[in-house]
Amino acid sequence: MVDVIEPDVIEPDVLDAQVVEEEAEGGALAHPVFGPGQARLNVTWARQNGDLPDPVLYETDDGAVRAMAEEAIRNGDIPGITADATVRLADFQVDRFRATDDIPYDRIMIRPKSAYGVGA
Repeated sequence: MVDVIEPDVIEPDVLDAQVVEEEAEGGALAHPVFGPGQARLNVTWARQNGDLPDPVLYETDDGAVRAMAEEAIRNGDIPGITADATVRLADFQVDRFRATDDIPYDRIMIRPKSAYGVGA
């Protein structure tokens, strides 16, 4: 027998990276809900941008975050970014943002130090 848990009573640490539908004016809006210490990883590469579907730990050091993003780009695992075997993020900026009222989850963003993903 499978226990059914209603979404409004599930604690965030149980959800992992599941999406919870929230009612918004004009329809439903999807927001990822992560467990404690987890964050959404957003990457800008070669004028493309996307989010890694799986959460990462917010406190992961910058080098490890870059390595995770490189592997995901090589494998084509980031929706919105074309697979690229030549990806190199060593000189990219890593920014971290805590959850806010408007964005209810922590975020880590990897971006080039120059604008719009164009090489320096």
